[in-house]
Amino acid sequence: VGQVLYWDYYCHVKSNPISVWNVPTSVLYGSKDEVTEYDIISEFAEIFSCDLMIMENGEHYFHTKEQMEFFNEWLKKTIVY
Repeated sequence: VGQVLYWDYYCHVKSNPISVWNVPTSVLYGSKDEVTEYDIISEFAEIFSCDLMIMENGEHYFHTKEQMEFFNEWLKKTIVY
């Protein structure tokens, strides 16, 4: 998809896996994401007890009017003050 993944960053991430995740986390995922595979994000959400919301026809980068409206509504429901 044209994204550059720098080798030094990749090596750092592989050498420093997440072992503890103590922050309540919600993830918004687009069903047409071409950067992150569903299996990867769903496994992350399961391992670290994250809420996972999937937007049908959403992409990795939310940018269309419809996607941004969905994102804004998701934020309103997700953010706890």
